[in-house]
Amino acid sequence: MELSLRPLRRADFALLASWLGAPHVARWWDTRCDPEFLEEKYGPRIDETEPTRVAVVEVDGEPVGIFQWCPAPDYAWWPTQLGLA
Repeated sequence: MELSLRPLRRADFALLASWLGAPHVARWWDTRCDPEFLEEKYGPRIDETEPTRVAVVEVDGEPVGIFQWCPAPDYAWWPTQLGLA
């Protein structure tokens, strides 16, 4: 089994929408997954105009999910928003 990451592309939006709309994901994903929303949320990440990076996780060349990471200093407000000290 080979695990790999590749950058998310706009061509992945239909696949991403299907993952986000799947019942087992949708119960945790509390927002839209239409093309306009995906462009608004993920377009800047693809274009690298915001610090969050998103990759498609592939197993043996087949996409199975996404992985994203954020530089903590760029999101210093996040722990407070979550109610963490």
